[in-house]
Amino acid sequence: MLGDKIITLRKKAGWTQEDFANQLNVSRQSVSKWESGQSIPDVDKIIQMSEIFGVSIDYLLKGEATETNEEIVVDQEFKNTRWVSLEEANDYLQKSEAAGGKIALGVFLCILSPAFLMFALANGANQWFALAQEVSL
Repeated sequence: MLGDKIITLRKKAGWTQEDFANQLNVSRQSVSKWESGQSIPDVDKIIQMSEIFGVSIDYLLKGEATETNEEIVVDQEFKNTRWVSLEEANDYLQKSEAAGGKIALGVFLCILSPAFLMFALANGANQWFALAQEVSL
């Protein structure tokens, strides 16, 4: 079962046993034994094969009908993830808390400024209105 899949995937990629063996850093005879079912590759070689062929380990071992590579895609995305140390996380949280007060003050002033302007305009309009009434008398 595994041997048939190795043959199929290797031929689909257009590689000889020698080409495939070079990619795995094994001998051509090892690949031949795997394909004929005389031996089974080590776990690390199976993992390497799944990465080379772009299929899941389950597909190679279990014989699922579809050649999905969800595990490898997740692994590749996981490798590109930046790891953060505990110190970096704590530093970020402290800076966020320190900046939180300034951000809250800024939001408060943004909300308050139109109210202040409306009050000032209304107060000014009343003064102009009162001044206009005094002048007209």
